[in-house]
Amino acid sequence: MSNRLLALLALVSMLGCAPARYIELYPFASSVAVEFEPQAELEGRVAEVPIRNKDRVLRLIDMFEEVGCQGDDLLVENITASPTPNVICTLAGETDRTIIVSTHHIRAQGGKGIFDAWTSVALLPTLYASLKSVPRQHTYKFIGFASAPALAGSASYLYLKGDPARQDETAAMIWIDFVGLGDLVAWGSRSDPNLFADLVSSAKALDVDLVSRDLSNAPTIHDMSRAFRWAEIPTLYLHSLTLETERVVGDRRWDLYPETLDNEAYFESYRILAAYLGYLDKTLEARRM
Repeated sequence: MSNRLLALLALVSMLGCAPARYIELYPFASSVAVEFEPQAELEGRVAEVPIRNKDRVLRLIDMFEEVGCQGDDLLVENITASPTPNVICTLAGETDRTIIVSTHHIRAQGGKGIFDAWTSVALLPTLYASLKSVPRQHTYKFIGFASAPALAGSASYLYLKGDPARQDETAAMIWIDFVGLGDLVAWGSRSDPNLFADLVSSAKALDVDLVSRDLSNAPTIHDMSRAFRWAEIPTLYLHSLTLETERVVGDRRWDLYPETLDNEAYFESYRILAAYLGYLDKTLEARRM
């Protein structure tokens, strides 16, 4: 990476939400514009963790509205099988081809739901803020899915009233869960190779070597991306779990302590994701040619 680019990225870090900065990404030799929110903004969104599921839904709606996702762009979609709705924020592009960025908002029993999955929920409005002022081909949908029972949220989204449009329009689905415990990683066997390769390129532009790590206790983890894979839509599963921090999944008591959050790794994960989403807008179109 050139000194000029390194200096540019350092400047973005210091300024926080500054005018759009351009990051060089490969292999498509394209520049990507993103606006990084200040670290304090992200930490503020994740600091107060609502415990009741209905309060989590209301807070997510509030966060979207605070960053400018309002009116017809913000949809609360009730689900017959679930006590809570899907919350969908749409950032329109020049086409209807859609990139979905998602997590679940329901708290697992036995913890506060900090890592499962409020750290991921707080990323959704922050990523929206990073992309909203940038020209884009694709439409982005930032979705807090209902996850009880099982795949109610994502299956309901894809198969709403038998309308195939959502399936046909969706180019990629990014699933985020258990972030902020350490460095961002991908679950390789649940991720499309091209989506993962683009993620590695985006991280490299920020001088981060990103790896994949599959999880051994998969049955206990929410994975709303499965419904999309069944519909043959490319997915990318992102988390931050290691052999040590995987205990958060098996023993919910570990999800009680906000001080467990690795603030620096969490903010770096956000920066990688912001750059990655801007990059996908170019790479997905390139692959269609």
